[in-house]
Amino acid sequence: MFVENFNKNPSGYRERVRSASERYERFSKQPKILRLHDGAVEAGVPCAAPAGVACERCQAGAVRLSERDLNGYTGISVPVELKTLREK
Repeated sequence: MFVENFNKNPSGYRERVRSASERYERFSKQPKILRLHDGAVEAGVPCAAPAGVACERCQAGAVRLSERDLNGYTGISVPVELKTLREK
């Protein structure tokens, strides 16, 4: 099936794959969660993905930033970029 579709219209097939990739990036939460995780790791703080959301890069039971951390009620300094990214 793949070979038939690709041989009939290679540019159309590539366009459909590109379009599907864009839809995934736009509607999936996973890229945002990974950006939150990567930003937190770069800042040297625990994962910033919200509690209850699976982060594929964290081990089960790993420490996460809480709402109190983000609001400044604890001693952890959270970069503004992480706060705004998590709000979106």
